[in-house]
Amino acid sequence: MNNEERLYQAIGEVDDELLERMEQAMAEQPTGRADRNRNKGRLLWQAALSSVLIAAALLLIFNDGLFNRDGNVTYTASGPVVDRAIGNEPSSSVVTPGNGQIVYFDSVRHAFETNKDSRTKYFVAIDLFADDTPLNVGSFDTHRELKRLQELGLQVGYAESWTYQGEGGQVDYLYAAGLLTAEQLKNFPASSEYGYAFRFATNADGTPVPAENGVRSESKAKTK
Repeated sequence: MNNEERLYQAIGEVDDELLERMEQAMAEQPTGRADRNRNKGRLLWQAALSSVLIAAALLLIFNDGLFNRDGNVTYTASGPVVDRAIGNEPSSSVVTPGNGQIVYFDSVRHAFETNKDSRTKYFVAIDLFADDTPLNVGSFDTHRELKRLQELGLQVGYAESWTYQGEGGQVDYLYAAGLLTAEQLKNFPASSEYGYAFRFATNADGTPVPAENGVRSESKAKTK
């Protein structure tokens, strides 16, 4: 159930209850003037109560995080997670994947093939290609493909790393990333429009990007 459906359901339930009370009150409405005034006051009070209930329902929905102003969700791993190469197992050069193809850096393949805990998630960078050309992380194609994968139930989006700039300065940048199980990696739902390469991300100094940073469903920057 999406956000709008939950909102309409909450309001609809309140409205149905209010209508039932109003119909009952009208059916029992006496003929005396004083009684009619009392009944009118009761109906006004019920209408005010309905408004309060609707406001409370809206507050609960907002507090539940269903209406996020920028629509952003941060995926984090609640169980075991691997975010770097195990041991000193090196990554060999990876052939650029053609459309519809998937390649894994040796470190990623080694990690999910040797780890037998099915609960484990792998915090990986996802390099996307189209017609053998790398896609910019801010491109419309990247945004569209990540959205498609999210709709399939995969925790993919954008993560942040840093590189050097100038004389020892550092600058952050975004890259496509995911928190995926071994099963999801092995049976990744590739599109025929794109190629995919999975690797463990590192910062410019070689340190792994920690999984605690999470994966954002949306990029703060607008796609081109």
